[in-house]
Amino acid sequence: MDFISLIKKYEVENLIQTFSYQSILMFKEMKSFKRLVFKVKQFEFVNNIEIGLSVWDIIGIQYAAVCHSTDYRSQTVDNDTKFLGLVNQYRRYENKIIDPSILENASFETINKYLFGLSNEQFQFFNMNWIFNSFNRNYHILKKIQDISDYDAIFNELFNLTIDEYCNILTMLFWLCMQSPDPLSAPVELYNKSNNTILTKENLEKVINYYSVTYKGIRESQIKQQILYVKPFIRTQKNNRLLLSNMYLFSIINCKCKLNTPRQNRSHQLTLDTDGAAGAVCAKVVAAVRLRIRNQERLQIVPLACGIRASSGVAHLTHQQRTGCPRLYTAQ
Repeated sequence: MDFISLIKKYEVENLIQTFSYQSILMFKEMKSFKRLVFKVKQFEFVNNIEIGLSVWDIIGIQYAAVCHSTDYRSQTVDNDTKFLGLVNQYRRYENKIIDPSILENASFETINKYLFGLSNEQFQFFNMNWIFNSFNRNYHILKKIQDISDYDAIFNELFNLTIDEYCNILTMLFWLCMQSPDPLSAPVELYNKSNNTILTKENLEKVINYYSVTYKGIRESQIKQQILYVKPFIRTQKNNRLLLSNMYLFSIINCKCKLNTPRQNRSHQLTLDTDGAAGAVCAKVVAAVRLRIRNQERLQIVPLACGIRASSGVAHLTHQQRTGCPRLYTAQ
């Protein structure tokens, strides 16, 4: 049985919750990739088979489930055998739908686009310290912007909250999602300790609603499963629950949404930001890499400049020698 035929038998709500919980466990261990072992019995022998599961596979499995099944199916992922069977079939399915020839005649710009996309999607979220540092950094940037632009008005319009209140709720949601894929199911007494707090279930649900999407929204999304990167909560069909799809995706929201939310509100559409400072930096880096690859003479000269700033026998090249462009910022 192929993956699509198999997944049509499973209840979507249960599948989302099961794989979301797996992403929470992986996030706590800071493992974006996990090796799963299951036993296969062949005649009188039992063999241990290893199969890999990444947090990005979880997104693909959930997306396929929403597109091809509903909440009114009979089977649930209630044991390890079913869980591993789904992962195994998804691995085969993914191998079939990915066309390796897509990169055979790809231009340098196309390859760079894929590399930048993959690195932005994955690499920077592997470190918990980076997540917290990014949260704090974006918060202070937003507060500085507040001095020249009334961003509080945008958050007030969207959530009826100030920036500080919004950040407090976001932090509480982050902690609640670390406990369960269904943060709104937590007892109110767990996070509401006084009568005057803004940490109410109503406010939590208000923020979650903004970052949620229905099954229909996922199925009709032009950016397909990428919609979960900006709306990581899924509203289920049968019980109308708001479930977290992937803890790693919510960590992305937790890091970036303080700046992205006002921008998305202004533009009224979810698009990739290729303008401004980030786009300028990206353009310079791509230009520098292109220069090194196309200019073979320069490519041969750079490694020979190994006597500069050598320490303990290890050669160090300057930033300009490594990249072909001057440093774009100076650390304070």
